[in-house]
Amino acid sequence: MATARSGSGIVVKPSADVAVNGGRKHAGDVASRGGSDDAQRAGERPYRYPREQVGVLAIVLFANALNVTMLFPFVGFMVEDLGMTHDRAELGFYAGWIGSAFMVGRTCTSFAWGTWSDKHGRRPVLLLGLVSIVVTAAAFGLSSSFAMAIVARLIAGLCNAIVGTAKTCASEMTSKADQGRAMVWITGCWGLGIIVGPAVGGMLARPASQYPSAFAADGVFARYPYLLPNLVTSAVAVVATLACWLWFDETL
Repeated sequence: MATARSGSGIVVKPSADVAVNGGRKHAGDVASRGGSDDAQRAGERPYRYPREQVGVLAIVLFANALNVTMLFPFVGFMVEDLGMTHDRAELGFYAGWIGSAFMVGRTCTSFAWGTWSDKHGRRPVLLLGLVSIVVTAAAFGLSSSFAMAIVARLIAGLCNAIVGTAKTCASEMTSKADQGRAMVWITGCWGLGIIVGPAVGGMLARPASQYPSAFAADGVFARYPYLLPNLVTSAVAVVATLACWLWFDETL
């Protein structure tokens, strides 16, 4: 603190630096997240870690990761069942087309979605991506041709900018001190979805063959042997969509 004399007495002037936790911190930083008297007088709420918001983002990224990896255990069998080829040596080639279609779509539109979200908000981009998962996962499970499977996954990718948008939201709604904490949660749930996705695909594909006592040999899951894991993916995406719609606030 600095002092100066005036005609009426001693005037105390704040210095450029203030002591914080035994160290020095610039006075301008005191008015950052965490809530200052000025912010409270202006009617702004003091900052607190947005636990609920981070939780919603974690659910969103889990649903997205589930959709990305769920198909890998069965996509080779799917290519064969769709009649694209019966040559086992060629299955991997055609399976690669289906497996990469989602990422091709994402690559084509990721920059555009980023620019759009900077102007119109993050929340609509998250909701669009989730709704596209609900629809395209079901369509993929109902695919009756190789082309239909490719188109379903391609559209899913074209409409999906969830990962980058979610990370941007996490950085915008947390203080610098809490950004790492938020990123751990949302990327951790992304990683969990990467693990659970193949398990869901492997366990639930061809259910009429794997679990004949539970699924009829002439039922819908026998006709569409890869529908069940896609329906599970759609259901998880529905939960994530509702959570985002009801409880997630715009961060832009």
